[in-house]
Order: sequence, then C-alpha cells, then structure tokens
Amino acid sequence: MRTLNVYPEPDAYNGQKVEVTGFVIYPHGLSEQYFWISRFILTCCAADAYPVGLPVKLPEGRSRSKYPQDSWLIVKGEMITEELRGQRKLTILPMEIESIPKPKNPYDY
Repeated sequence: MRTLNVYPEPDAYNGQKVEVTGFVIYPHGLSEQYFWISRFILTCCAADAYPVGLPVKLPEGRSRSKYPQDSWLIVKGEMITEELRGQRKLTILPMEIESIPKPKNPYDY
C-alpha cells in the first residue's frame, strides 16, 4: 500500500503477482462480481487505525456471496486495472482464494 501511495498509477502494476491477506468488505455500488480485501493499518495505536484495501474481481458468473463480509481470506492472483465507479483502480484478478481464521493480530503496521 505504501508503494501505491507513492506511485498510484494502476497500469504500472498490471500483470504483477500479488498475495494479500485481509477481511472482506462489500462496498456499496459494486456488482456481485467484486469485493474488497482490506486491513486496518496502525501508525501508533488502535485509536489511529485506518482501513486500506484493494478490489477483487471474481470470474464471470461467480458471486461474492461465497465470501461473507468480515471473513478472512488469502487472495493470490495478478494485478489488473479496472474502472470502478468512474475511477481507474488497481484490482486483483484472483487465481486462488483461501478462507483463513481471523488472525490473533488483525492489524498491520
């Protein structure tokens, strides 16, 4: 996420392999083909936690309902650029999605 903040051009990451661990969010306004994989980042303590995440585009005909909100996943795949709600976004095209238990420490630093 730090790299994306410094160089946010989504096309620069197309085709790169990715592995992300996080929890599922269904943002309003996205089709059933998408969910967001997210984490809370801490800079000091839990009071300053803020969410970060990336959209995940499921294959045609597959619904996000298989991945309930707040469930924890490891998503492995490839980065692509998609237009979501009128903005170009770096998006994960998953090759593998694995359900995992909630980590003891759900935050990242």
